Amino acid sequence: MDIIAMIKNYESTTLECKKAIGGLPESIWETYSSFANTNGGTILLGVEEVDKELLIRGVPLPQNLIRIIWDTLNNPQKISVNILSNRHIYVENINGMEVVVIEVPRADRHDKPVYVGSDCFTDSFRRNFEGDYRCTKPEVKNMLRDQADVTQDSKVLANLSLDALDKGSIRRYQMRFSNLKPNHVWNPLSQTEFLYKIGAIKRSEEDHKEHPTIAGLLMLGEESAIMEEFSEYFLDYREKYDETNRWTDRIASNTGDWSGNIFDFYYMVIKLTADLKVPFQLVGGVDRLDDTRVKRRITTVK
Repeated sequence: MDIIAMIKNYESTTLECKKAIGGLPESIWETYSSFANTNGGTILLGVEEVDKELLIRGVPLPQNLIRIIWDTLNNPQKISVNILSNRHIYVENINGMEVVVIEVPRADRHDKPVYVGSDCFTDSFRRNFEGDYRCTKPEVKNMLRDQADVTQDSKVLANLSLDALDKGSIRRYQMRFSNLKPNHVWNPLSQTEFLYKIGAIKRSEEDHKEHPTIAGLLMLGEESAIMEEFSEYFLDYREKYDETNRWTDRIASNTGDWSGNIFDFYYMVIKLTADLKVPFQLVGGVDRLDDTRVKRRITTVK
């Protein structure tokens, strides 16, 4: 890792610097937790931030700091889990000064939440821009849920039959898949085999029959079946041209005249926005602006 380049191209979302001249700051553990629970990052001990500029100060006796770091990481009463190996902590000599580098990878979902102390609900942190923030209880619950070897979207809904899936949606999905990947080995498969491959259905261990997964139901299911499992499910797109109207066009999942699933909703919105009239406008008197606010919004969402 090029530490000097990292300092010059300071990116606060993935880099945290501590002066650490007086010893190991306790706040590094909040940063360790936040980096591990988000996208990883690097902690530099012996580098000070002054007015958004990083100044190399160095630390005395860096090996003592490293010993304290390892002792803390391997104490389950202080840190929930150690996700670092020897290569993640080392000393870098920069301009004659020694800096301790701690590279924190993103934690595996089985290890999350990574937290400080003994309570995951009060001492789990996440990285947001340049700060470490306590995770909310729903965020912690989501991480705990994702620890399972079977992810939530692949859960089998044994109480539903394959009739819960919309046949027209399945047919349209297969057609789009085939058009996008004409040489794919899944194209000659039967409909049931294809649904297995994309994870839309699985065989239940309870009755050894095929049933929709949560992902399959949401993407390709009929709205009535979706609502049985997710009572608050509701898709809504509103097109608004000016401030005088509540909306000029709308697609909602509760109208009963279409499947109501996510797959069909996505393509209905795409088709609607593709048919928008494009206003004639010149940019700089030369180039035509062939765009609308709604089209830009959909492009951003994609």
